[in-house]
Formats: sequence, C-alpha cells, structure tokens
Amino acid sequence: MSANLQKIMPTTITRIIAISTSIAIISIMAAVYDISTVHAQEQIDTPHSLVSALDETSQYVFVDNSGYGVMVGMIENKGFSYISAIQIQVRFYDESTSVPINIVSGTTLIDVLPPNSKTPFMIRSSIPDSSIAHASAKIINVGNSQQKESNLSLTIDDTSTIPIISNTNMYNITINGNIQNGPAPSSNTTVHVAFYDAFVPPRTLDVKTIHLENMSHNEIIGFELNTEMPQNARSFSIFAESDIYHAKPILHQHISLDFFAAPSLSDKLSKPLVISDVSLYDNAENRIGSATVGESAKIQAVMTVQSTDNENAKHAEGSYILYVQIKDASGTEQIEFIGKRGGQITAQGTQTSSVEWVPQRPGLYIAETFVWDINNVALAEPNAVLIILVK
Repeated sequence: MSANLQKIMPTTITRIIAISTSIAIISIMAAVYDISTVHAQEQIDTPHSLVSALDETSQYVFVDNSGYGVMVGMIENKGFSYISAIQIQVRFYDESTSVPINIVSGTTLIDVLPPNSKTPFMIRSSIPDSSIAHASAKIINVGNSQQKESNLSLTIDDTSTIPIISNTNMYNITINGNIQNGPAPSSNTTVHVAFYDAFVPPRTLDVKTIHLENMSHNEIIGFELNTEMPQNARSFSIFAESDIYHAKPILHQHISLDFFAAPSLSDKLSKPLVISDVSLYDNAENRIGSATVGESAKIQAVMTVQSTDNENAKHAEGSYILYVQIKDASGTEQIEFIGKRGGQITAQGTQTSSVEWVPQRPGLYIAETFVWDINNVALAEPNAVLIILVK
C-alpha cells in the first residue's frame, strides 16, 4: 500500500516526518485481511469483579488455504484474579454487507490467564467462504479460576529462518527451545508461538501450537517449531501451560532477516500503480485543509496504472485494498487509527478511493496510505505523507 501527500508541511515538521515515514514503511509490511479500524479496547466486567479486554490493536483476519476465515488476537486480564472459561464471539463479514455471514464462538489458547497478562486466541469460521474480508469480536463470558503456579520454565536455544523461494518474502522459521516442569508431574502441556507484524502496537498474524507429552517432576523437554512463517512477521512470543502449571511467556523476540533483499530500483519502477493527489475531504466531498474533532473526514487517494507492460497491467487489474494509517505527529508515534477500503481497478484505468476517519482528539497527525492487492503484494510504492491538523 502506498501514499502521497499535499506537500504543505512546515520545515519544523520535516524531521518528524522523516523518522515516522521510515518506521511506517517497515511497519506497514503487514498482510491484507485485517480489522478495518482500531479503537479503544472492549472490556467486560463480571459480577466477580473480573476484568478482561480484547486488545483490538492486535487483531488480524485472513482467509486460510482451505477458505475458512480466521481471526487472531490477544485477550488481556486487567484484573487481580485468575480467570478462565473466556468465550469470544466472532462475526465474519464480506465487503458488501453489514450483516455477518458467519458467527462463531471460541476460547483462548491458554485456559487460565493470570492477572495483568495476555494470551492469544485464534477462531475460525464454521464454514469456508473466500468472500470473508473482515470481522468483529466481543467477549461473551469470563469465569473465575483457581491459581496456577508459574512453575513451567521456557527457554529458547536457537531461531533460524530460510527463504522458501529465492527473492521472495516467504520464509520457513525454526524455533528450538526447552520447557522445564515444576515439582509435581503434569499433563496436557502445550506451547503456543504467536507471530506479530511490525506495526506499533503489533498485530497478531498467526499462532502455532506444539503438544508435548506428560512431564514428570522437574523434567526438561525440548521442543521445536518448524513452520512457514506468516508473511511480514517480524517478532514472536511463546506461551505455555499444563494442567496444573503455566509459564511466564517469552515476549516479542525479534526475527532476524539479515539476508532479506531490499527491493532494487527496477523493482520499484515496475510497480503497476502510482498514487497521486492524497488529500482531505469532508462528507460533502469538499476538499478541506484541516479536520474537526468528532466530525467525519476522508483521506482520499487517486490510483493510476503507470505501466503499459502487459504483465504489470494485468497485475493491476482486479481487487485492491487501500490502507490508511494515522499517527500522532507530536513525536510519540502513537497510532490513532488504521482503516481500509477495497475496490476494483482495470488495466490502464484510474480509481479514486477514500477511507473515513473521525478524529477523537485535537492535534497534528500524519496520515500514510498504502495500496496492496489481496495476495499481500504491494501495488504501488509508499510516497510522502499527509499532514492533518485536527481542531
């Protein structure tokens, strides 16, 4: 996905933009199907004063190889008690209607969640449907739980990545580690590896699970995960649990891709689309110079096929997704909003698309736009950014 901007920012902002843009170009290397907006966390309070929250910034939706919709994300225990029996309802949607095409419920991968901690969840649609484009989730049940001691110990011995196909961003990753049991025998030990992209905060792209045998007291067992890594994964965390113990997770380990080849100049020139005239509009389609708190604004981009090469022109045809990421320009680089909108473009054609945003706070913001196809391939190069003043 890519962006352009009205080049109207003052000199004093240039340094902020340079830093933010370089970070965003790395962080936007994320996959296509995701939650269309990021807002505050949803919380649920039970009569037991238990507090859990869906971390909406971590959520990610994709269609797997069998055609099933999958939502991946994190649940946070924000209370002071152990909780369990967490039930999450996920509603899957296509691009054309607000009525869900599938509703399913599931639970977290870690059964018992300690206070002030997170656990991943991964919920699939009950039917395959390749039209699934996004989803919403809510917590529908939380239960109290007895404490599980953190007597499982995780260590990582080695992590390596190997390209699946030369000159692509597809990798196999191998993670070798050990898990040590506590003083009592335990069973049903599982190790979960969650992969994240480079957004700040990151989204959870996928979770892989390793099932281990029963463990005797203080026993050490090695584990290995060898799997195709989600495209654009840049870090991972490891979680573990048995029937009586849990482990303190190993959080956000960086994935080294030192041999990941940077795009050549010819690669950049071969992108089929070019982004132009990224600007701000109100709901009446009037071009505006600033936005207002609580009022809808649209970030609009024009996409044009720039190549007459038959292969590139063919690549430009079909579905695209316009992403807009808005960050605080004050230096915190906090992400205020991530939105998307899909569309169709034909070879030699021009398409105008926009993403709606309702600012919640006054200030100065940086809007970045990116255009990818539905197979997670960039259709245009990132461009300059749009500076938005919110009053």
